[in-house]
Amino acid sequence: MTTRTGMSYLPAFLCNKCNKFYGYEGFDWLCSYCSGHTPSSSDVKERADTCAAWTRENTLGGKGSKIGLSILRTLPKLSDNILYSVLVILKKKGIYLAATDAVKLLGTITRGHIIGSVVGDWWNIKTPHVGGEWPSYLACYYGQFDSAAYPVHPQPRNRDILYCTETIHLRALPLPAFIDGLGKKDLI
Repeated sequence: MTTRTGMSYLPAFLCNKCNKFYGYEGFDWLCSYCSGHTPSSSDVKERADTCAAWTRENTLGGKGSKIGLSILRTLPKLSDNILYSVLVILKKKGIYLAATDAVKLLGTITRGHIIGSVVGDWWNIKTPHVGGEWPSYLACYYGQFDSAAYPVHPQPRNRDILYCTETIHLRALPLPAFIDGLGKKDLI
């Protein structure tokens, strides 16, 4: 960038080859496309497979457990506070909801925040603009901003429920001990 005195104190950040995207100093001021540092299709497929396997292993009913699937069918009928309480217990056990199952539970803004905070495969939270079914406020806060890229490590994000006027009234209620007594393998 040239100053009024004619001095230049910042390098040109645009790619030296295509002059379209921003370059990176480590790539000799080339963008990732011109430098050849884009992920290969085998890397993307490997990440997608890893993410799908993680989702099966860590989501409610992911492996076809009868108890897990029964709870999943019951969730839409629960009030917001009881739903929140059940999902808090499941999250403490390391059990999450799959994005495809969770989107069926949406309704109000409050319910959206309850559900969005326990989705395990958060990279699948996408808006209708890119082929998903999620509202934009949930894709922004709990998802990956409609990105097509898969995460390198598919662990759940540390996105707790958004504390706002829609969710301030929610409290975890004591629930029957049978839910707390079930193990992770019983529910997946």
